[in-house]
Amino acid sequence: MANITTSSIERETCTIIIDGKRLTMAEYQKSVKAKKTTKKAIKAPKEASVVASTIEQLVKPMTALKSLQVYKAHAYRSWGTIANEIMAYRPIKRAMASYCVKFSEFNDLMKQIKNLAKKNEKAIYQYVEKLSWKLDDMKADINEIAKAVNESGVCNTFKHHEAINGVGRQLGLKTVINKCLANISTMEEAIKALQDIVDKGTDPFNYGEHMSFVSRKRCWA
Repeated sequence: MANITTSSIERETCTIIIDGKRLTMAEYQKSVKAKKTTKKAIKAPKEASVVASTIEQLVKPMTALKSLQVYKAHAYRSWGTIANEIMAYRPIKRAMASYCVKFSEFNDLMKQIKNLAKKNEKAIYQYVEKLSWKLDDMKADINEIAKAVNESGVCNTFKHHEAINGVGRQLGLKTVINKCLANISTMEEAIKALQDIVDKGTDPFNYGEHMSFVSRKRCWA
């Protein structure tokens, strides 16, 4: 005759009532285990989804970042030889080229993060860290472009031209730079938030703890 322990008998005979339903201890324990397993199964994809969504909201306010790439790509078509004269100053040309490469890489990282989130890949945190580094490099390039433009004297030489001071649909270089410089503090907060995501990868709802109230409000809106 098989040995049946007292604990086994109790699990089969002792009953409890949960939500009006009578269950044996064995049935109750099985139910609890099933719920834990289900919770674990849905926790990871939810976390990855929150990561991708948070990053998207962090980047969303920085609309000016694309303007530098647009200026470089379309300046000649818009203003002809004057654009070439502006871009001929080597420090401007070099800093703009560097920025545009990083901006393209930044967009690629954003796409990779979205794809990793869909697949629930833990490697997403490596790409979040790369994104923070890339954003920091872009910030440095913006400051370098602003410095080069200031030192070149093009803002004074072409101060009455749309290529420098254009607003509206045709943004001049000075206008674009001012908009990007106004985004620097937002970039810095985003970099901190991205690094925080990497550090607190298992607790996605604490990502914005270090951010100001205004920034949190903007991010979670």
